[in-house]
Amino acid sequence: MTPPILAEYISAATSPIRFYQFPNREVVPVHFVVTFATDKGDGNFEATFHEDFNERVLEYQKTYPDTKFILSIGDSDGKYPFKGGPHWVDNATKGIERLIEEHNLSGIDIHYSKVADGGTDVFAGNLGDLIKNLKKNKGVDLVLISPTPTCDINYQQLYKSSQANIDYVNYRFYDLDKKPDNKYYFKNKIDEVVKIYANAKLLLGNKTYDASKGKIEDKLFFDVFDEKKSEFRGISAWSADESPDAFQFEKEAQDKLKLGVPI
Repeated sequence: MTPPILAEYISAATSPIRFYQFPNREVVPVHFVVTFATDKGDGNFEATFHEDFNERVLEYQKTYPDTKFILSIGDSDGKYPFKGGPHWVDNATKGIERLIEEHNLSGIDIHYSKVADGGTDVFAGNLGDLIKNLKKNKGVDLVLISPTPTCDINYQQLYKSSQANIDYVNYRFYDLDKKPDNKYYFKNKIDEVVKIYANAKLLLGNKTYDASKGKIEDKLFFDVFDEKKSEFRGISAWSADESPDAFQFEKEAQDKLKLGVPI
């Protein structure tokens, strides 16, 4: 039986790195998704890690051995859209395997928010081949994809062709054109996503800070999660860097997940 997870986004570059302060209650596995490795062209990824990152990861995992650290590739604002190309898969495989090995990471999160003109037809093919290579070479244990409504059709194609190698689908509900503000609308949107990503291990995603555009009000989010928990295998949170100091959203998420998600 696979336990539910909390996937928490966090910057690898900032200091202090906030997973050191994170309220891990050890009731469910917490996986940190570190941002971002950006594709500056032709599959050549660049990422910035704080000088203490590796040391703190190892320290943290001594205390919380179930925690995994996952490399997020792409971006959150579409500044570096996916393009792909003839050498993209080879370059991306080599570069991402190097980053994973150098920084003690366990997986990848595919987090592109935009696909460049001409890249639509190769999104599923290139990223599907990348996932297959990383799993075959044992470079990753976990693969997340994080669809956003702006390019969801591309993620649907990727999931359809590569679902055997995709461990979780983190749907970014906070990026919907209309922010969920009532149960009826929110549950209908969830039903639409569940139909599209049938059989997926879905994560219900929200933002953690009130000033954020798209944040779903906490009470609504958790009330709907309680009613729809059988559809989900965990919760994702954006992000530890901007979450209030008390990490109230993350504490409540862990408590909700502790109550059990049928797996």
